[in-house]
Amino acid sequence: MTPRAPRRERLALAGFLRELYWGGGRPTLTELASRTGLSISTLQRTTRVTGSVPPEGNVIAYVRALASSDTRAATRAVLKAVELWRRARIEERGLLRQLNAPAPAYVRNEADLLAALAAAYERAGAPPLRTLQRRAGTAGNDVALLPLANASRIVNRQRLPTNQQQYEAFLTGCGIDERALSPWRNAWHRIHTPTAEQTLEAGVTPVASTRRVLLGTGPRSSRPAVLGSLWTYDDIALHFGLRSDIVRVYRKFGLLPPPDRVEGGMPYWDSNSAVHFIFRRPRTCAAEEAGLRRSRL
Repeated sequence: MTPRAPRRERLALAGFLRELYWGGGRPTLTELASRTGLSISTLQRTTRVTGSVPPEGNVIAYVRALASSDTRAATRAVLKAVELWRRARIEERGLLRQLNAPAPAYVRNEADLLAALAAAYERAGAPPLRTLQRRAGTAGNDVALLPLANASRIVNRQRLPTNQQQYEAFLTGCGIDERALSPWRNAWHRIHTPTAEQTLEAGVTPVASTRRVLLGTGPRSSRPAVLGSLWTYDDIALHFGLRSDIVRVYRKFGLLPPPDRVEGGMPYWDSNSAVHFIFRRPRTCAAEEAGLRRSRL
């Protein structure tokens, strides 16, 4: 039987580790075992170019045992090793490309978000669930923010996180830091906020003839408005898939709250109050909107 050729990313990881070994004074395996707390056989498997990718913890221990005494240089070596390890794991598992997951900015429904979360897990190297849970953090009473059962369902695309706190904990466990969470938060709010069409279909507007007024006829933009900021007419329209002139009609009929800021005659609304304005739309305004529709035809 012909032996399987080593894969590219696995070769890159092994090459980096061996380079560190040659630059780190070439200690004996016994010395390395003493420094890392790993067995000699485990150390040998860590630097092989074939076989399964070694655990992340073993790679980090190996690098720290050989890295320079310079703290910054040692940190850079660890970060590079972890990145190479993740690439090798992605290559080994071969699932990331199959997921065909959208970027967070293009998530439009629960299926999209489940695929995006699974992809985030794969990009993190698919760590063991207990490692994922530990990285996700705990609440004030040391209760894990990410239960193992929920983590398993998320990575297997069976169910979304129970709430936003658990959602963000999962992303933290996947190595996504606070600075990169904004598009993920937007995606969460986007799929948990009904669009104007969904609201109409749910019966918020009892008069079917008002549908064109509410939804407009122009094309919808795929660019999401950013939650957690001040919104203009256009931002509100983008979020709900409306035309901006329809949002102006809402304000004319008193269906928008007073603007939080006015600059140069332009009104701005806090997104947290604006995103729920459709739900505050009184049913008694249906007649006025129907009259407006007739006047526009």
